[in-house]
Amino acid sequence: MDADAIGILLFTSGTTGAPKAAVLRQKHLVSYIFGSVEFGAAAPDEAALVSVPPYHIAGMAAILSSVYAGRRVVQLASFDAENWWRRHGRSA
Repeated sequence: MDADAIGILLFTSGTTGAPKAAVLRQKHLVSYIFGSVEFGAAAPDEAALVSVPPYHIAGMAAILSSVYAGRRVVQLASFDAENWWRRHGRSA
């Protein structure tokens, strides 16, 4: 693996409104995962409920960290607080 190779290009308008690519290199992604997730640490019944799209950094972080931990990913089609609460398995 080339540590300086582009891992993900996330397109954002940021605060300027002009679309641009945010470059995340392989070394940045690997460093984040190795520094924050234990390999294979997820229990068999664990799942990550992802309420942001995969083209958002939070969505990519959830997917990458879940794969590394061995955790199931449940992706919401769109965010709705009631739907999120129901799927999260909590009672009001």
